[in-house]
Amino acid sequence: MAHRLYVYNVSLDKDFYDTQLIGEWNYVIPIFFFPLFSNPITKEELKNFGIRKNKDLYFNIKKALPLFKEFHQWLVEEHIVYPSKLEEYQTAYEKQLHYFENLPYDYILLDASDVYNMQVGSHKKQSEELSLSIDELIHEFVTTFNYAYGKEYIENTAAYTYHFGTGASLVEHINNDYANYGWDWLEKDQSQLDLDCFVFEDNGLFGLKNYKGEIITPPIYEYINDFEEGAKITIYQENNLYGFIDKKGNIIIPAKFDDVRSPHINYIFDQDNQDTHIEEYLAPVCTNEHWGLINIETQSYIIPSQHKDIELINATYYNVFNGSKYAIFDEKGKQCTNFTSSSLFEYHYSHFCSQKGEKYSFYSPTFNYLGEFNYADVEESYVKDTLLIPSLNYPKKKTLIDYSANVILDDLVSVSQLTDQNILVNKGAEKGIFNLKSKQYTLEPFRCKVEQYTFYDINLQQHQLYFSHGKKKGIYDSQSQRWVVPYENFDYIKVLNNNKATVKLNEKWALIDFDQQVDTFVYDCNFITLHKIFEEQEVIIIYKDDTVYSYKNNQYHSISNSVMLLLYSILTYDTDQEYALFNNYFQRVKSSITIADYQPISHFKINWIREKFLEKEEIALYDQLLFFAEELNHSDLLQDLGYTYLTEPDYLDYNKALKLFHIAEQHNNPYSITNIGYMYEYGLGTEIDIKKALEYYEKGAELGNETAKYNAAIIYYFGQGNIENDFNKALYYFKRIKNNDNYIEDYIADCYYLLGEYNNALRHIKKDIKQEDRLGSLLLGRMHCYGYGVTKDVRKAIPLLEKAIQNNCTNAIYDLIHIYAHEGDAIDQEKLAYYLNLLKENKMELPEEYQDKNYLSKLLGKWFKK
Repeated sequence: MAHRLYVYNVSLDKDFYDTQLIGEWNYVIPIFFFPLFSNPITKEELKNFGIRKNKDLYFNIKKALPLFKEFHQWLVEEHIVYPSKLEEYQTAYEKQLHYFENLPYDYILLDASDVYNMQVGSHKKQSEELSLSIDELIHEFVTTFNYAYGKEYIENTAAYTYHFGTGASLVEHINNDYANYGWDWLEKDQSQLDLDCFVFEDNGLFGLKNYKGEIITPPIYEYINDFEEGAKITIYQENNLYGFIDKKGNIIIPAKFDDVRSPHINYIFDQDNQDTHIEEYLAPVCTNEHWGLINIETQSYIIPSQHKDIELINATYYNVFNGSKYAIFDEKGKQCTNFTSSSLFEYHYSHFCSQKGEKYSFYSPTFNYLGEFNYADVEESYVKDTLLIPSLNYPKKKTLIDYSANVILDDLVSVSQLTDQNILVNKGAEKGIFNLKSKQYTLEPFRCKVEQYTFYDINLQQHQLYFSHGKKKGIYDSQSQRWVVPYENFDYIKVLNNNKATVKLNEKWALIDFDQQVDTFVYDCNFITLHKIFEEQEVIIIYKDDTVYSYKNNQYHSISNSVMLLLYSILTYDTDQEYALFNNYFQRVKSSITIADYQPISHFKINWIREKFLEKEEIALYDQLLFFAEELNHSDLLQDLGYTYLTEPDYLDYNKALKLFHIAEQHNNPYSITNIGYMYEYGLGTEIDIKKALEYYEKGAELGNETAKYNAAIIYYFGQGNIENDFNKALYYFKRIKNNDNYIEDYIADCYYLLGEYNNALRHIKKDIKQEDRLGSLLLGRMHCYGYGVTKDVRKAIPLLEKAIQNNCTNAIYDLIHIYAHEGDAIDQEKLAYYLNLLKENKMELPEEYQDKNYLSKLLGKWFKK
């Protein structure tokens, strides 16, 4: 069962607390609605509302709507919505905006308890983590809009990955057909809410308007009923009489009835194409205390207006009351039962019933009388045209009857359909197979357990069943009415495909063909199994006499080296002891592998083989495969071989490395592209060219390579060669890095600081201080020292700057010199002398203003040393 997030519209009024469910989603907030969570309610604000902070998260949805609008405008401007779906999207968005703008309360509550239950840890702690990640992703949205970044910026953030994984892109999330631009993510009742037409009231009269507020029908009627789900027609009242009106305000039937019931939609499907249908609107109407059933659009009576009451039972049948008794009529006006029931008819599974004293009279779907039973004792049989009723002869057992009330079988627990004619009969400890046509058992009930459809990892055919009792096992085919695997003593049975199985006895295996009648089996194999080796092709693999065979057309075939390599790539140590058998064979024949054996194998599967060579430390085979890289034109092998020439002392050859990386570049291999950038940056096999290096790093970054992102960010951050530093571009790449192994937080903090975006800097400074504190104390100290983004407070700055020096940020010495020389109450000649001396000890340049000895003497007083 999927774990859910629940979203409620809530009133936080101290004197009135109310909740209404508005959203229900699997695991994560749909990205379509993420901006609605951009204004969290703080712990202090919740206290003002009299709410103690717990696992639930609260947000102000009304304040979030501007960002919601901006986000959807951006989706259109960036062409993230498919052009073919733009009109559909715009309509959905406008309706949602109207819906959210008209919620009764300003706040929403996010309850993720169901999701928290999946994970280890307290709900409160998980809630804090979720809150932080929502805040992070909202910040990425805002950054994207402010700096006009592309969708890739959001997709490569840690917060996006946290919520949506590394699979689908933003485009895929937004254009998901199942999402229906958000509606199908809302709670069902409201996802079906038709916002094309609203009933509104003005001065006690009723009219219609659409979600844009445009008047469809002015308020001139005494009453208009809300439109029911999917309906285009509803009831209206005028002059104390009732009629029918549609969503466009057209009067379908003028108000002339004394009473009416809600219209019911009758769907008439095309027999040749069940996807097409027409709709009829039917409604019970009353005139002069006589009820009839009318087709609203044709205004013709289906059931004449001569009854005391008419009421819908289900989609196609009605209770009709003649004043003393009830009968059933269908949607075409046909009378299905006589007027014999003293109570309303109900629908029970596929059957009808009406209460008669303590019991109910039951009728079949074809309206044959079946008898009187307790309501709870009648069960659906799930066998066509039958019903399970209480057994008259066996307490706590059931009787299977047909729609004419004829007894088919007695003394049952349950039955299930196998084929059109065959059913599985469960009599408790005993099970058998019964043929409905011959009215006989094709397999007499016997003591056993039975598995249907799925057993272990095997999918049986619908008409096949696995029987077992003690050591005996077998598979019975109810269609051919025979044992395809005899009911005998077996250690194990495994179905391989639709017509073959394998059986094990005393550690030996035999192959069984369902189409052949065999009395005895030759147990001469070590193991038999089925593997999906090639795309969409399954192969029976047989281990026999220290050799591996494939089985096809009732013959053994020695497997090719290509098949052997594919088998090697998918087997693990614990595959039914198969690995030991296979490995014994593989070790004997692996020396015969040539490039021709790899050529029929897809590049994707070669990767599997390559990874398995490394995992199993088959170094010789890995090296052999590596040197086939150019002939196979395999991207990852080209990269690996190139990296060998780039880094391995025994193979060092920069020219070969660069050549291989360029071939892999044609496959868009992100590692090779990044390595080309590295070779240009450091002049390995080529001239140093920082501009070209950066071009390759940026290309590798767009393909998702983390090293490329970091290297591009560092070049923009420091400036290098003919590339000037650019903190916006550095920030762009730093924020796309998914791991923090290279002190990313302090780089991000410093970029924001240098750009003067102090609020953004502060968020990352705090993270840096908590993690490594490489720059955090220095930057926060400077912000307090000079009043950048915070209130100027040198007393707060001093301990932070001192801590920065302890963390080897010696640049903090300059700030402390400034404080002790110029900052009012903090001026301290002794400490100024100390930090000037510390500057000298660290061989750091003395600021120009302090190089004048007269000025320095005046600042230091008695602490001045010539």
